[in-house]
Amino acid sequence: MCVVDFDPPDFIAHTWRHARKPHRCCECDEPIVPGTRYEYTAGSWSGKLDTFRRCEWCVELAAAVFEADCSWCYESLLDDARATLDSWEHAAEHPEAVGRVAGVLRRIAERQLDRARAA
Repeated sequence: MCVVDFDPPDFIAHTWRHARKPHRCCECDEPIVPGTRYEYTAGSWSGKLDTFRRCEWCVELAAAVFEADCSWCYESLLDDARATLDSWEHAAEHPEAVGRVAGVLRRIAERQLDRARAA
């Protein structure tokens, strides 16, 4: 059974866009370069409007975390994903989703390490 400890958004809308100018992923802080696809989300949480841009890998990660744990929050997805991996309960109940979480986290970490080496 899914239990979450935060209020859902008043409203939310997701769209896929192609970047026309540089952005940064709100989750992994990697660049979203012009020409690449990203998810744009606009919504209202407790009466406060906000927007988020996420790279395709973080969208995939959010889907896997949601399948395994049924909750995550914008701008804390990586921490939520690591918490999902630390839970034996989630690993036993949703082994495929937890495996996907681990795989995407590993790809994100490798990408960040490559960027750090290039800098």
